[in-house]
Amino acid sequence: MYENCPSSYKRRYVTKEAVPVGEIDPSSPRGRGLRLHNEIENYLNGEQSLSHEMLRFREFLDALLEHDTQPEVQWSFDREWNEVPFEDKENGMLRGILDCITRRSHVVEVYEWKTGREYPDHASQRVLYGLAALLLHPGVDKCIVTTLYLDSGNKPLTELTRDQMMSYKWIWERKVNQCQPPQPYHMRPNWKCKFCDFSRRNGGKCPN
Repeated sequence: MYENCPSSYKRRYVTKEAVPVGEIDPSSPRGRGLRLHNEIENYLNGEQSLSHEMLRFREFLDALLEHDTQPEVQWSFDREWNEVPFEDKENGMLRGILDCITRRSHVVEVYEWKTGREYPDHASQRVLYGLAALLLHPGVDKCIVTTLYLDSGNKPLTELTRDQMMSYKWIWERKVNQCQPPQPYHMRPNWKCKFCDFSRRNGGKCPN
């Protein structure tokens, strides 16, 4: 969020501006993305069958269920890279949610579900989520993070090994430090404004 728009980051994490509450249009790209995420989560939990739109992924999802698979795994780490409760916003340096994680012998696999187009920052997300998975599973030597694009079916992946962790920790510590106040947090208007909770079009106070 900071790299996309420092002002948006400030509103959410520094001044903690209230997010406008409103119903998400289920026919919008955001609404569709939430619906498909929930559908996959419910299917992996054995609570829902797949819609016609998602049937082409049934064999893939069923294969995940043959292993130790968990959807929607929350994680949070402090500045010493120790795990802390997800709700601990005071001590948590980085936190996120893995759409799906599965363990196979000495390899842990993470999957992220995406609707819409592929973007360069998704590769950065794969690195962070792979690092988180290795920290959550200290007995694992390697993590494979795959982004599954539900529209195109593409599955780009990133592999991380435990001996790479120090380098990736340094990269993300640097990213976190860049976000810290005091600084001006300038607005950076771009095409992603239409998805921002703080934009004027979505009922927020930002003029963009």
